[in-house]
Amino acid sequence: KILGLEKVYCGDILKHQFSNDSFDVATAFNLLEHVPEPRRVVAEAHKVLRKGGFILIRVPNAVFHSFILKLTRLFSFNKKADYSVLAIPPPYHLYGFSGRNLKLLLESVGFHEVSISPSPLSEKPGWVSVYYPVASKLFSFIYCISLKQLNLGPTIDVTAQKR
Repeated sequence: KILGLEKVYCGDILKHQFSNDSFDVATAFNLLEHVPEPRRVVAEAHKVLRKGGFILIRVPNAVFHSFILKLTRLFSFNKKADYSVLAIPPPYHLYGFSGRNLKLLLESVGFHEVSISPSPLSEKPGWVSVYYPVASKLFSFIYCISLKQLNLGPTIDVTAQKR
């Protein structure tokens, strides 16, 4: 109400039967990697969005975390080291997503104009916070000069539009 929005819903989109074409925006921040049927969630979002509506998604970058997991194991005395969000066993993370497979998923249910980019890093307390803005800008720069092929960020932001 503060923002002047008419209809805001926060919860499981699959548990409610919304009318088709009833929302302008759907979000799924740090969600799709946790649900048993991410395609079904994205398809339902497409159904309830109005023509021209947007879906905004943020997920862990499976490519980045797979690389970090391999590095950690390579340079660790403990070869079973599991420092990675991908190493968190179900029921926490059921899926790992890359920009490429998210784009395919969204297009398969009818979204277009899919835009993928590295997410800005979350702020960390203490001295580490000094490096986060620099690292975020570096990840974005590398993403741009690689013609959007090399996403080094730990999370991915995705936007797509309903035709």
